[in-house]
Amino acid sequence: MEREIKKVFGDLKREGIIGLAIVDKEGEVIESALPSQVHLETFAIMGATIIGAASSAMSELDISGVDITTVYSGEGKIIYANTDVDLILCVVTDKSFEVENILEDIDSAVENLNQIF
Repeated sequence: MEREIKKVFGDLKREGIIGLAIVDKEGEVIESALPSQVHLETFAIMGATIIGAASSAMSELDISGVDITTVYSGEGKIIYANTDVDLILCVVTDKSFEVENILEDIDSAVENLNQIF
């Protein structure tokens, strides 16, 4: 399984991507390739909270599910992609990275994670 996860990360890694992680919806880190200064537990818990909050907001609108949630900052972005196996793929980018350039690859990565887990 570790080799398959490394392949998923390798397929996503490119210029402008500064970190990747897989977390579960309880806020536990499954795998990460994040910068060393990142507190993994806090990052994972916040990712799970963001996806949970987005799901609750969509539910209030009678819309089911959340596929991708993106947080934008002047310094960078975090893309959270939901899977069918209760995991969240987190992609951290620098400020110049265009999110649209990776959405298809994120969809492929999510499908791969659904099969791995």
